[in-house]
Parts: sequence; C-alpha cells; structure tokens
Amino acid sequence: MKFGSQIGSDYYPESMGLFFIVNSPKSFPFFWSMIKGWIDEKTRNRFKILGENYKDELLEMIEPDQLPKFLGGKCECPQGCMFSNKGPWNDFEPVYPVGCRVKRSSLPLNKEWNEILYGASSN
Repeated sequence: MKFGSQIGSDYYPESMGLFFIVNSPKSFPFFWSMIKGWIDEKTRNRFKILGENYKDELLEMIEPDQLPKFLGGKCECPQGCMFSNKGPWNDFEPVYPVGCRVKRSSLPLNKEWNEILYGASSN
C-alpha cells in the first residue's frame, strides 16, 4: 500500500483535489492513524474526515446542485448519482497548439467529429 501511495503522490499529485470521508464510524480515527503514516503528507492533507454533521462543510466546498441529495445536496440523477457519469470529463474540446496541422484520418468520421477536428467548413 505504501508503494502504491508513493507512486500516486509522485506521478499523479494533482489528480485528487479533496477527498471527503463522511459519516465515518467512531472507530475510523483509530484505523486512520495507522494508515495515514503510509501516505505522503501533501496527499494526506487532502483527506477531510467528517463525522455525522458533514452537510454544512460539504456545501461550503460543493455546489448544492452537484452534491447528491442523500449527502444534503439537490442533485437527483435519473439513474442515481452513484451510477451517473455526470462530470466535467464529458464537456471537453480538444486543444491544439497554434499552427498545428491536424492530419486527416482515413477513417470515416461522423459530422460532429469532423467539425471538432477539422473545423466547421470541412466536408
């Protein structure tokens, strides 16, 4: 576990913003005291352990419409927030360096991808 944690903190230090542990059992601090020694200090400081009164602190960090209803927010995804693929990773646009020419693919692309990759004027 220590080796895995070291790889994560060395090579992917910014992939986790904050990690909230909510409504943890009373025995959790004991287990956390054993585990936290294996985790790099910068990574360890990103963990926020919240007890039963977690809603106010979560709502300070997360917009109510983005927080699932069962955690005190207003989000109600049709298939349930735990199984939703909602997130910023769905709203992306490729960014190319200035002056970069995109090689046209020989694969057939649908109209939407042609516009994204080659511009709206492309047919």
